[in-house]
Amino acid sequence: MRIADTPAKPPIENILPLVNIVFLLLIFFMLAGSFNQPDFYPVDAPVANNKEQADRQYVTLVMNEKGQLAIGEQTYSDASLERYVREQLALSTDKKMNIQLKADAEVKSERVIDIMELLAAAGVDSLRLLTVAE
Repeated sequence: MRIADTPAKPPIENILPLVNIVFLLLIFFMLAGSFNQPDFYPVDAPVANNKEQADRQYVTLVMNEKGQLAIGEQTYSDASLERYVREQLALSTDKKMNIQLKADAEVKSERVIDIMELLAAAGVDSLRLLTVAE
């Protein structure tokens, strides 16, 4: 009686090199990429001939084309923005607050000036207007 030979099992494939490559790619993209918090409102900032970069130590105030205001994911009216600034200054140890205003290019200049005056009256020390480089 003849016994049939069972086919040999294929060798176990080692997936360790694949896992290593995936982790190396993950680490590379984590280090090479930058994480920026998206603006609450979509803003098309005006173009300017300025080489300065935005400062992460500044609070970014976003103004959309309708003149609505937001910091992070919180929207503000004019009165609530002034109250927020005064509260932050009261909590601050050095009693200074720096704000960078990112206003849409379609916002009327009167609205931007009104907000700048409101911030100055509330006690903001430094205000920057953010623009897009040419």
